[in-house]
Amino acid sequence: MSKRLFIVLSLSLAAILAAGITLGASNKVFLSPKPLAGPSDAIPIKGGESHFPNTLGADYWIYYDTGAEANYLGGLHLGDTMLVWFESPARCTLLEVHFLMHTAGDFDMFAADAPDTIDFLNDYEEYHGGSNPGPRPIDVLFEDSVGLYNDGHNWQVLEMGSPPDVGTDIFVGGYVLLSDGAPLPIIDAGIDPPYHTLMERPVGGGPRGWYSSWHHVYIRALVSIYENAYPTIESHTKLPDTYSLNARYVTAHITDIGVPAESVGVDEARILYGVNGGPEDTLSMFLVSGTIEDGTWAGFLPSATANDTVEYSISAVDLQGAESVTAPWTYVIRVGRSTAELLFVNDDYYGFNGHDPVDAVVPDSVYDFWEADQYGLPDSSVIHFGYKAILWNTWDGSGDYSFVADTLRVAEFLNDGGYLWVSSQDLPAGGFGYSWGSYATQPGEFCHDYLHLMGGVDDYAVDTISTYYGVPGDPISGAFAGWPIISYPYSWVGPGYNYAGSCEIDSTDLNASGIFYDLSSEMSGYKYSLPGGHKIVFLYWPFNDLVNLDGTVDTTSQDVLVARILAWFGIGSVGVEERLKERLSSESKMYLLWQNWPNPARGQTAISFNVPEPTHATVSIYDVAGRMVSTLLDDHVSAGRHSVNWDGRDQSGKEVPSGIYIYRLTAGNHNLARKLVLVR
Repeated sequence: MSKRLFIVLSLSLAAILAAGITLGASNKVFLSPKPLAGPSDAIPIKGGESHFPNTLGADYWIYYDTGAEANYLGGLHLGDTMLVWFESPARCTLLEVHFLMHTAGDFDMFAADAPDTIDFLNDYEEYHGGSNPGPRPIDVLFEDSVGLYNDGHNWQVLEMGSPPDVGTDIFVGGYVLLSDGAPLPIIDAGIDPPYHTLMERPVGGGPRGWYSSWHHVYIRALVSIYENAYPTIESHTKLPDTYSLNARYVTAHITDIGVPAESVGVDEARILYGVNGGPEDTLSMFLVSGTIEDGTWAGFLPSATANDTVEYSISAVDLQGAESVTAPWTYVIRVGRSTAELLFVNDDYYGFNGHDPVDAVVPDSVYDFWEADQYGLPDSSVIHFGYKAILWNTWDGSGDYSFVADTLRVAEFLNDGGYLWVSSQDLPAGGFGYSWGSYATQPGEFCHDYLHLMGGVDDYAVDTISTYYGVPGDPISGAFAGWPIISYPYSWVGPGYNYAGSCEIDSTDLNASGIFYDLSSEMSGYKYSLPGGHKIVFLYWPFNDLVNLDGTVDTTSQDVLVARILAWFGIGSVGVEERLKERLSSESKMYLLWQNWPNPARGQTAISFNVPEPTHATVSIYDVAGRMVSTLLDDHVSAGRHSVNWDGRDQSGKEVPSGIYIYRLTAGNHNLARKLVLVR
């Protein structure tokens, strides 16, 4: 059975040419690795006009990519090898292998037979988390050629001088890079198993070798079929888990190649299904569009009851009696809690950094959890179950089971007055397709009309961590006005990666207000409240990756943040304010000087400090040469937290120039100092 629908990624021949080459540091990450591996460079691109038509005859294209051509893969080096392994739809000869790149460069193209002893589905660990390389996937070389790839999304063709008879065997097509960094392959950045791409390159968690990958390179094969092929189930509905008990609609796109040509066509399509492991039943499907050679078939799965597990496959039989059956797909009839006010959806594929703050502070009866990677995308029965608020934690919001794919339902939820909190690392660029860098949203777009995001900078932060301050008096972030929170989104990768964003809201809209700012006074989070309608909280960083200065997980900050946002939504939590009081009580026993806010200062800036006992305190401003500019406080103060303002003037009231200044607290026997930036 042909699996032309599926996508897989592979890197191949470099072990032969460049064993021992190490992977250089990447400089752009939006699909980063799982723990133990080095980061991947998956970079969004524009273009992709060259697509092969479906050939319904003896000549047949085998490919597993989506045709979107939206990204290319960076961070590659001399000797790195990539290949795709192909499954023949029927007995055939190999005519050509086609390759698509993004940048110019020299590479060695090849086509080869694969060893019969390899289990391609199980013998290769996925590159991003792998540490044990698989066997060499190249046996007999059919053809190879060194080519210079010219940029412009032009397909490079490797023709078989004498087309080999591959029969129904697995064969491979690939290339070896002959220089560092070029050419860079076009990829589908993230696909589901089975992974047809293999890479031969080093990984962070293990030695150089052959690994599979969820990045799929664009390599296609043209074959000539000389016997009847099984029908191809190009795609079919993969139903998510649901709360609904109703019958569910299933479609399948099915094509067929007839050899001889007059025998082409699908005779029947069926749904094979069972409930809770019981006996298999069969339901007929009907052609609803297209032809029997290339058409869409549809049918209904029957209604089910709460907690049922339904497993189903699609069967297609052609006019010659050849049958193809898809792998089983399963969904569960889940049950939402009648007492739940919050739906917590997680599609962040990196998960939690050792602590789930929602579980820690919200009673089980108050929320339902939806793991999109396991349950699928929440359907209408889930989104419109009756929740007061949705918390959606995502990374870049892309993919079949991620936030962007569900925005129509989310928009309906907000139109009905629902509350939404979105926490994300790369949502605007990675999910909605805005520029990596500065971007602006437009009326009619979800980000503009529903998230009330006017624009920003994706991948704004380039340091390892980001430090954020709240706004004094704000019901959500006021607790963090003098107690900053630190985001470390790539803590499991190591230093050098961050790429958090900064955002912009409509400054004239009184319903919108910034709630978190970084040390450069760039907004990193905001809230929006439509009177009598929906509420929005948007954070441009993962709320589950907050850490302490020593890099350990800051559970208190995470828990307080969750509790404050849910309290603003009118949803209660347990024990958090007491923990906050304990932390503030602990800090009240120390001499502390906090970072000024805002910083850089463009006018007034606040300087806050704490003294544990009554004492004389002095707060002064100095230039970088050590000359005193102004004294803001020179008086006896009580124990506790205090704040003074500086307006950017010296002791005589004259404005001082832009630049870096030092502010110093002298209290008791303690001297504390910090830097601030003044901008005119």
